[in-house]
Amino acid sequence: MLVNRLFFRFGFRCCDLVLLAFFASMFTSCSDEVSLVYPGEAIPVIYGIFDASDTAHSIKVTKSFSGEEDAMKLMQNPGNLYYNSPEISLAQTGSNLDIQFLESPSHRNEGVFPESPNPVYSLKRILPAGLYTIRITLPGVEKPIISETELFKDLKIIYPNSQAKRIYFYEDPLTFSWFPSENAASYEIAFKLVFEELTEDGESSIRKVQYSRHIQKNELRWERDRYQFQIYSDPVYAFLGTRIPNNKSISYRKPLELIASITAADEELTTYLKEMHPASDIKKDPKGNIDGAIGVIASKFTVRFNHLKLSYKAMDSLRTGRFTKNLKFVSNPDW
Repeated sequence: MLVNRLFFRFGFRCCDLVLLAFFASMFTSCSDEVSLVYPGEAIPVIYGIFDASDTAHSIKVTKSFSGEEDAMKLMQNPGNLYYNSPEISLAQTGSNLDIQFLESPSHRNEGVFPESPNPVYSLKRILPAGLYTIRITLPGVEKPIISETELFKDLKIIYPNSQAKRIYFYEDPLTFSWFPSENAASYEIAFKLVFEELTEDGESSIRKVQYSRHIQKNELRWERDRYQFQIYSDPVYAFLGTRIPNNKSISYRKPLELIASITAADEELTTYLKEMHPASDIKKDPKGNIDGAIGVIASKFTVRFNHLKLSYKAMDSLRTGRFTKNLKFVSNPDW
């Protein structure tokens, strides 16, 4: 699914290539929008992150643009951002699977880009593990754009497991463990807190906030035949304290569900994220892994644990702890 959410974070920066909007975690979901102002002829900008654990797969196709007018004004013209009716197909090596992506509307929040149109090219089906070729034919572009990605077979988690009911924050550390996944170059652990928010005017809404930790292989501990990684509670709660607004109009917030996930990412996605978030202050514009385009075609595999609850100590820390005590969280009596 083209990221909400992603897994997945990126800010503005300027050089010859100007990144004008940013996409959330490509791990935990996929990209929302990246468009570029770039001198010269239009360059295709393509993002597609395939997840063999999901049934929905999407590709976003935009293009760079240039002009004499102000960039913000140029971005209001959809013709500067999108190709008209691109043809996108997916074929699996060694099988007869060859299917077309279909255009589907996508919601975009109000911002610098026009709210409509916002085309996304999608297909809904289970994709078995294997090597896939993506072929994109764009009007006005002489040669088709062709890229490959290999979908993961699986990701076997040891802890948490299907019997887990609660997450025990502040009984540190939380130790997650899993067997190595073939083709994985990095991993991510994420927690999504779903909560009800009630204002003093009586308006109720459901909110979500997600903390995620991208993990390189050299950060993992190897224990016999498995990887282990320890999560400490303070960074998670500090993130919640800064991400959830301290709004005086809120009467209370009540947790409804905690979703934990572990995601494996392939080498292409890992490399792209490194270029977007370099360890040093020396930044470069990530071109990705697609010949004839900017962007990335890559693969991941996500295992989710839904309907989890906070432990009693974790819930008490959410209500009264130093990072979140002003956010007006209350206990959920159903927990």
